[in-house]
Amino acid sequence: MIQQAYKQPGLLANKPNTSIFPMMSDLVLVFFPTPGIFVRDTLTVPASFRALPVNYYNEKSVPFDNMYVFIPAVKLEHYKGTGLAYSENTLHFEPELIEALAQQSPMIIEHSHSLM
Repeated sequence: MIQQAYKQPGLLANKPNTSIFPMMSDLVLVFFPTPGIFVRDTLTVPASFRALPVNYYNEKSVPFDNMYVFIPAVKLEHYKGTGLAYSENTLHFEPELIEALAQQSPMIIEHSHSLM
């Protein structure tokens, strides 16, 4: 498995928006409280990984349907090849998943942790 720690170097390192214009993140890696990864509809998730459709709401509560999918992570001790696992401040990716996402060159990657 390939690890990506919170705001550390790696294939999916934190890359904030540097534009003067507001832009949506291509990937949002969530480390706490519900570990997983949100993938924007401009990127493709390999079919072998379970991605759940989610609704996104902006700060004015306007919904954006089908803009992201979510791949939940399971606790590393319970991992059985589902694609994504987590341990403290680290997401553990199957190589096929992280390489497929990184090869699509996401422009904005956000690392989210509610306690930091």
